[in-house]
Amino acid sequence: MLSLNWWRSGYWAVWAVLPLWVLSWGGETPCLGAELTEQAILNARDKGVAFLKEKIASQADPGYRYVSALAMLKAGVPAESPEIQETVNVILGSFADGKYKPGPRHIYEASVALMVLSNADRKRYQPQIQLIAGYILGQQNDTGSWDYPVGVVGRAFGDISITQFALLSLWEAQRSGMKIPGPVWDRCAVWLMKSNNADGGFPYHPQEGKHESIHTMTAAGAGGLLIIRHQLFPHLRVPFTAEGVPQSIKENKKFGILQNNAGGTGYHPTFEVARLDEKVKGAIDWLITHYKTEPDFNWSIYYLYAVERMCALGYMPQISTHDWYAEGASFLISKHMPDGAWSDDLTGKSGVNFWTVSGTSLAVMFLSKATAKMVDPPIGTGILIGGRGLPENLKEVQFNDGKAKAPKSLGSFDDLLMELEKPESGKVEAVQNTLVEKVLTERPEELVKHKDRLVKLAVDRRAAVRQTAMWAIGRTNDLRMCPILIEGLKDKDPEVANEASISLRILSRQLRGLTSGEGEFNAESEYQAWTKWYRSVRPYEERDDLVRELK
Repeated sequence: MLSLNWWRSGYWAVWAVLPLWVLSWGGETPCLGAELTEQAILNARDKGVAFLKEKIASQADPGYRYVSALAMLKAGVPAESPEIQETVNVILGSFADGKYKPGPRHIYEASVALMVLSNADRKRYQPQIQLIAGYILGQQNDTGSWDYPVGVVGRAFGDISITQFALLSLWEAQRSGMKIPGPVWDRCAVWLMKSNNADGGFPYHPQEGKHESIHTMTAAGAGGLLIIRHQLFPHLRVPFTAEGVPQSIKENKKFGILQNNAGGTGYHPTFEVARLDEKVKGAIDWLITHYKTEPDFNWSIYYLYAVERMCALGYMPQISTHDWYAEGASFLISKHMPDGAWSDDLTGKSGVNFWTVSGTSLAVMFLSKATAKMVDPPIGTGILIGGRGLPENLKEVQFNDGKAKAPKSLGSFDDLLMELEKPESGKVEAVQNTLVEKVLTERPEELVKHKDRLVKLAVDRRAAVRQTAMWAIGRTNDLRMCPILIEGLKDKDPEVANEASISLRILSRQLRGLTSGEGEFNAESEYQAWTKWYRSVRPYEERDDLVRELK
């Protein structure tokens, strides 16, 4: 059973919907292809890390040193290791008189430096993180984009690549406790939504005349929009299909919730989420049309890392029919050099060292699924994201024990609940599968007719049955069911308590919860918070009960 702290970390939800298990969990190594195994991926990643460790101290350009350190951190190298600590000290040397002074690569360098500090020790280096973030915020153009500072390269049109690194760093700053103003995300989204070409793809410098859409910038543009989506619309954090359609489009209209444009942050975006989603879908359509199993252009590894970000943020195990991770990992292993390095110069035009340092760093981050480790789980986790009842396009997602199969229908809601009521039923998981699917595709209001039965199932001796009942109660749209969920918070089984907590947020429309969400799940604090909330909103006919409680 997964621990509650693991659920709170948000990592497990991402791994549940992504196709391959990259980290070694013990037991038999799953086969990812004819010659591609988990162990082969781990070996390639570790050889890349060894190469970076050997080369990091010799990097005269601080930006390449920083990206090497970031890749090592994402691959699990301890922050206390000499290579990381020496790089952190170089970053700390960039501060003087209470200000951050970037090096020759400006936003690129500042962004990666911030991410290194955040991944090394976000609490210890919070003052420095805030100073770097302040510099990056001060460099945002009026258009909402980022570029090199005016006068450096004679261009201030806006650069998709630089912009995506600025967004990544500000996301890390926010994760480190810094409040990033809503308009910062908003202005950048508006710029990105104006920057794609008519074919849906993105060019390198959108306002610098007409440029063709390219793979690297299209993945980067979509990934940037999805970072902003997570910040401005956290209440709509849901998986995207393999074709780039967010599940929120169908589910929100069906359930009639989550329509508020404010994301619980107090900031109301100037645009609807559907407009942003349309641009993301256009970019994914372009990538599907121009998909390359073996990229044959410079910065191919940069492209793969941009795809990893886009798919992690969209919870996408596939792009159309392509298992992007398996195909990308196979490509990288085929291009791995004997010394452990990769080169992002795949056309033989240059042998400059930065091609190998940057290429190896980005390859290591791709193989480590660096972004997936940062992404919070979609709204509505628990039973749904655990693999049961996934939308149609995700049913073929690979898990560590094989593929999730489409559940065989067990009949009506009445039939399903009758099966759960059988003391020795061996079909509890199958009922969960069918129940979730019926709620997503039919009328969840039908559950209200069975609420008395759900109340009984919520105290069943079997934890899986109680968990199913908690999930179903959260989809009844009946606030009078909240007390059952509040009691469920104190269930002795942590997965049942999880489900009760999630369902309370869905049923109450308080999707960010009532507690801080920091640290481990605390049943008592959640119980007190939700009890206080319910007393303030409970129906009039229940008020006599409250009076008796207070006497």
